[in-house]
Amino acid sequence: MTFDLPEQVVKYLPAGRHEGSGVWLVLPDSSDPQRSVAAVNKWLRAEDWYPHELEHVVWFGDDGTGNFFGWDPLTRVALLWNPEDGAEPWRKGSVEELWRFVLTGYTNAP
Repeated sequence: MTFDLPEQVVKYLPAGRHEGSGVWLVLPDSSDPQRSVAAVNKWLRAEDWYPHELEHVVWFGDDGTGNFFGWDPLTRVALLWNPEDGAEPWRKGSVEELWRFVLTGYTNAP
């Protein structure tokens, strides 16, 4: 499975970027059937509740609390999305902005 991901994410593959407390800013690109970029994308797309509107998004990480980091290759923007929110991600911005948002306790700290 190939992914259209920005350089900020690709530079951490294949090992991923783990920030402790379950936060995987970038999941590994490995053969792990549960905790890898490929596995997460395959799992989400197989679910009947997965929104068709997000079919082109590549999910590359998670915050350890049920929110996923994604990359929209069409708009070239990063997303923070929770499956319970349906088709609308609850936060959009650059990869770095979303990482900073999560790592600073979900605040808009600079």
